[in-house]
Amino acid sequence: MRFEDLLSGFSAGYWLLALHCMTVYGAIFPFNNISAALLRAQYVPSCGISDAAAIGYIQGIPYSLAAVATPLVGILVDKHGRRTAWMLGSALLLMAAHLLVAYHDSLPWPPTEHCVGFMDWGPSGPAVPFLLVGVAYSVVAGVVWPSVMCVVDPARKGTAFGLLNSLQNVTIAIVPLGVAAQLDLYGSDNYQPPEQLMAALAAVAAVLAALLWRWDASPDHGQ
Repeated sequence: MRFEDLLSGFSAGYWLLALHCMTVYGAIFPFNNISAALLRAQYVPSCGISDAAAIGYIQGIPYSLAAVATPLVGILVDKHGRRTAWMLGSALLLMAAHLLVAYHDSLPWPPTEHCVGFMDWGPSGPAVPFLLVGVAYSVVAGVVWPSVMCVVDPARKGTAFGLLNSLQNVTIAIVPLGVAAQLDLYGSDNYQPPEQLMAALAAVAAVLAALLWRWDASPDHGQ
């Protein structure tokens, strides 16, 4: 099979979905990779977040939430549809999460105002952004991947999923290089530029979800 044969035959909807998936993953997994160092740099000593156990609990919030929420999201989507609306909403929440982290020290709420145990549940603390990342991750698993079958010929589903996984991994490989370059340029404890980068990726994901929504609503979207 020629390379051009691999790429041909997919609808515009598939490519919009693939680009959405790439940008969302680019704003989730690289964030998780730097989250321990970010928590130490930005949130210690907020609510006593100073030991590895507390940091580990906060890092686990997105995955713990996704473990519970992903099947529930899938059930809701199976029952009510509106896949592109879920994608758009989750991308906006993901963007909000990164902006809260990037500008946490500029918000009007003191970081220690909403402490429950070692968790700061206020907008200036880490718990809320990590919860929002978990919501976005749940939607990727429960909505984005199953939507592949809605935009491709079933005869090419293996190629479609394989290509999407490859594109996703390209993003996961490239974004950390950009994050590392920013940390070298602006300082190893300055996580605002990387968070701005990931907020921008989430914003692009929201635009792509809106375009996919428009494509899906078009009567000739299958052409």
